[in-house]
Amino acid sequence: MRELKFRQQIKGMFVEEADFWHYWGYFAGFFLRPLATTPEDERPSYQYTGYKDKDGTEVYEGDKISCTLVEKLGEVKQAPGGEWYLDYGDEGIGPFLFLDILERYDCKVVGSNLEG
Repeated sequence: MRELKFRQQIKGMFVEEADFWHYWGYFAGFFLRPLATTPEDERPSYQYTGYKDKDGTEVYEGDKISCTLVEKLGEVKQAPGGEWYLDYGDEGIGPFLFLDILERYDCKVVGSNLEG
């Protein structure tokens, strides 16, 4: 079975100062559920793209990516058809499909939605 992984930000859920990721989904042959003790505790989850950057870091939806192709940071997003791409907002650049650039242009995860 194909892995279907997500990460969920845990910020102040159990300990006010805590700021980390909980990984959940179908992987390693079992299902691990997202964390939420009450509806108020629910946090957004971000999907694993199935890609890794040049250093082997898993790339998730919402990550900030730096590539030698462009001097600006792109954000990982998913198109309605399911393709992953880098969005550069209103900069007039891209979007670029991951398959086309991730390995070819020395791309690296430099930030995530945990910081935002």
